[in-house]
Amino acid sequence: MQPEGIMVVGVGRVQVTPDVLVARIGGEVTAPSVQAALDRCSSTLTQMNNALKAAGVADRDRRTAGARVYQAFDSQGAPRGWTASQQLTARLRDTGESGDLVASVMGAGGDAARLHDLSFVVSDPADSQTHARDLAFEDARAKATRFAE
Repeated sequence: MQPEGIMVVGVGRVQVTPDVLVARIGGEVTAPSVQAALDRCSSTLTQMNNALKAAGVADRDRRTAGARVYQAFDSQGAPRGWTASQQLTARLRDTGESGDLVASVMGAGGDAARLHDLSFVVSDPADSQTHARDLAFEDARAKATRFAE
């Protein structure tokens, strides 16, 4: 049995300016052996990580995001060595300078550097979420009041 009544839905919207750029970067190297590929890739990532550290990016804002090793093949399908890749996620809190910093970090990695993804986020969305929820509640209450009159 369905309860009788009217259900109202409220909507609350707030605009929030992102204050952190999340950069997923890495290195990728193909070499004749697994060990050579891993060593060169690790060196690339170390250089990129050092550039982030030198720019003041805190340890808590730099994290290893993944690693892979796989056999590489030429266009004819013949094995041509091994490819190693590693990824690092960096949270850049000075979004005004983030473009220059990303360019600098990519330069530190040289030709093996890879830029996988850039995204802007809000570091602490709790206040804006609470405000949006309050606005939605007010909107729903106003609609319900109109129906009740």
